[in-house]
Amino acid sequence: MVVLSRFLGIFAASLSATGFSAENLLLYHAKEAYSPMFIVSCNALTFFLCVTLSVAYVRPQFEDGYRGHLPMLLFVGFLGGLEHTAIALAVFVSGPGDATLIFYTTPIFAIVFSVMFLKDSFKWSDILLALLALAAVALIYGSNEKSENMLVVEGVLFALFSAVGSAGVLVMTKILTNGGIDTFIVLFSYSSGYLLVTIAVCTVLQDWTVPTDVDTLFLALSSGLAMFGGLLMKFLALLKERPATVSMILTIEVFLCYLGDVVLFHRPLYWTTYVSFALIMSSCIGAILTHTAPETNDDEEQEHILPEQ
Repeated sequence: MVVLSRFLGIFAASLSATGFSAENLLLYHAKEAYSPMFIVSCNALTFFLCVTLSVAYVRPQFEDGYRGHLPMLLFVGFLGGLEHTAIALAVFVSGPGDATLIFYTTPIFAIVFSVMFLKDSFKWSDILLALLALAAVALIYGSNEKSENMLVVEGVLFALFSAVGSAGVLVMTKILTNGGIDTFIVLFSYSSGYLLVTIAVCTVLQDWTVPTDVDTLFLALSSGLAMFGGLLMKFLALLKERPATVSMILTIEVFLCYLGDVVLFHRPLYWTTYVSFALIMSSCIGAILTHTAPETNDDEEQEHILPEQ
């Protein structure tokens, strides 16, 4: 039974990585025909509806004293909306592969925030891991600068902002759940903030051109469903498998996004892409391993911060 449970956990984590990859690839494909921000709004709408239905089914309860956490809960929604909008824009500008790879610097920022706000232990190896991740980002920037993409700076900045924002959301989610706030309530705040941010940006930019192509609209809406599926599978994986293992399996997302880049969109890969991939994967997996306590038993696992999309 233990072997079967672990197999189900690994399988669910693989499906989670596939879902997140599908979201990025669907967004990139849909933006070829219509405004990026409207496409992101469709993504946010579908995700919000899926989360709302889940919350209605689960019916999570507020614990006593939740009012003291209400400002942070609202801020998580706002920051989550900004960071997911940023990664979507990074996908549009830099492509699914590069944007996802840069996003996987999230564990480095999560470690920094955990040391600052959760009083986690600091390790000198963290500096080396951070330098590896930053070197990879610099390589991605340098390789794309030589291409015809004139928006490479914006793409890198969007992806880095998303990584920092995601790390902040994860740390605050840890604080909230430790304070008795149900995970589904945090998820509802996140999805609400994401939808409100995209609506606000579309309104400011007056970018409400509704696609007349049904296929493109379907792709945009499906991306939100893929995002929700990725999150759901991640939660299921965490019920069956250790968080550190799930985190490492989720890095498959980067490979799948690059595979989609090449096969579906015929985007070129430079030698620096392979080096950057190796550096960030080493940094990400190193961060997971050095900040995970040895396993004692199934009931005493130390929870680890996971990259989230």
